[in-house]
Order: sequence, then structure tokens, then C-alpha cells
Amino acid sequence: MHQNALKVIQNIRDNFDLTDIWRNLHVNPEGKRYLWRQNKPEIHCQLDFFLVSLSLAGRILKADIQPGYKMDHSLCNIAINYQTHPRGPGLWKLNSSLLGEMDYVNNIKSTILEMVNQ
Repeated sequence: MHQNALKVIQNIRDNFDLTDIWRNLHVNPEGKRYLWRQNKPEIHCQLDFFLVSLSLAGRILKADIQPGYKMDHSLCNIAINYQTHPRGPGLWKLNSSLLGEMDYVNNIKSTILEMVNQ
């Protein structure tokens, strides 16, 4: 890769808090996987960057390169965990000690009346 282009990409990566998830997730980050190839003359182009935001990086389960069907380009595949919070048992319990606090009870009553009158 041309050095000026590399500096531009690194600058964008740093300014937008991006990370190269492909190299972060793989045991051999220098390993070569090719995205494009042709037979005559034989040429292979490898993936230079697979950038995602740092805030999303913790949710990435897998980043992979797979062969494309009937094409000279490979597919970049990324698996993201969308579930934000694990689900609990589904039970909700009222803290009945709050019912003895008149400020709390009055606040709940006024909130209910406001919602009904809207």
C-alpha cells in the first residue's frame, strides 16, 4: 500500500475511533487472506483493513473472509451480537415498603393523573 494512503487511513482510524477487527480477532494477524484474485496473470489482493468503531468492537463475534460464488471477489463476513442485555427470569416484584412513603405514593398518583389527562 502506498505510504501516503496508509497515513490517510491511519488518520481516519484515529480520528473516528476505529479498530481493525480482522487483525484483532485472528491469532495470526499478519496471515494473508485474499479478497480478489485472477488466474492469468496470477494476481491476488489481500484485505488491508476491516475497520469498525471501537464502541462496536466488543460486540463483534466473528470477522471472516469467505469465497464468493461464481465471482472473483471474496465476501467479508462479520457477525455482530445485537442483544444488549441478557434477559432475566421475567418476574417483577413491587417493593411494597415504598407504599408506606406518602411522597412516593403522591408522586405516583399525580403521574397517573397526568398520563390519563393527556
